Amino acid sequence: MGKKITMIYLDNHQTTRPSSKVQETLERLMKENWIDIESLYFSDHKLLAEVENTYCVYYDVVGAKKEDQFFYTSGDAEAASMVFYSLFHEHIAKSGKNHLLTSVVENASILKTVDALENSGCQAEYIPVNEFGLITPEAVEEMINPRTSILALSWVNSLTGVIQPIWEIAKVCKKHDVLVYVQASEIFAKLFFRFQDLDIDFLSFSGDKLHGPRGSGGLFVKKEIEMNPLKQGKKLENLPSFIALGVAFKDMLGFMDSMGTEVARLCSLFEDSLKEKIPELIFFGQEVNRVPNTTCFAIPGIHSDLLLFYLKEKKIFATSGGGERQKLEYILSSMGVTPLLAKGAISCTLSMFTTESEIEKAVNGIFEIVKKLKRCAYV
Repeated sequence: MGKKITMIYLDNHQTTRPSSKVQETLERLMKENWIDIESLYFSDHKLLAEVENTYCVYYDVVGAKKEDQFFYTSGDAEAASMVFYSLFHEHIAKSGKNHLLTSVVENASILKTVDALENSGCQAEYIPVNEFGLITPEAVEEMINPRTSILALSWVNSLTGVIQPIWEIAKVCKKHDVLVYVQASEIFAKLFFRFQDLDIDFLSFSGDKLHGPRGSGGLFVKKEIEMNPLKQGKKLENLPSFIALGVAFKDMLGFMDSMGTEVARLCSLFEDSLKEKIPELIFFGQEVNRVPNTTCFAIPGIHSDLLLFYLKEKKIFATSGGGERQKLEYILSSMGVTPLLAKGAISCTLSMFTTESEIEKAVNGIFEIVKKLKRCAYV
């Protein structure tokens, strides 16, 4: 019988493994209420209390005021649709402010929704990033005009790990009466913030990026914003996932310290060990603030597709983007990285479950593959 190979998963900004507490909560709720959990919500006082407590958890962790609006969603894509649908009918159609801003390196969930609004008569512009992958407040100010209604962007680039200066950008937007929508999934447990203290109007997150259930998420909206989304009120279509995501939020609070210490240490160990074994390796985003669990690099002369293919054979999973995200090649090209080097870049993202043993195996695996590919190149 062959030796079982354990998977090493290093793409935790794409999706994450649900925690054991989340899985236990889902199993309990489905087992106890398998007939019709939605109708039981109105008659089971214990379940009602659990739901209300979950709402409190969301508001506490995000730092929202009780008057702020909250909508449970299936993730960032649905949240983006809700924001822009409401914006178009409640704001753009009435004011004529049909100019939309986002960044050139945005996620697909925002870009696709912006594209849809362009087909309805809106005009979108894409803010460039500098050589570090940052959107500067000066670049935002330069692109705002009297018809600008909203700026939509992700707080963190999920592939480079670069943190955008949301506080400064939001202040510029407020000065010009421009709404701000932020996708914030990747910032949770890595940077402390309070929604009520930020000059942003919308904030969304996806549960599967926070060790919660797939198909879960949320959208917070400041109390003064008029919303007319496709879904209304507190009707919940998936109570087990809603409650289980609240459990993930509680876990996340306890994880903040280790994200800034142990996970940051493991990520640094990963980078240092790779650089020691492969001196020509080039990292991206190290010069600016990054989330502590993400690294992005390229090895000159080696294409990312080839490297990822051989890593997958070793059950090591990293990424070069695609799917819900832009390709890393395009993001780096927008930062001024040469096309050949950008084609070779991959991203690795650690999680609360990543171990030092996995890091060592991943480093050795990458090193072995690089040696093999170099030998083939010189034959």
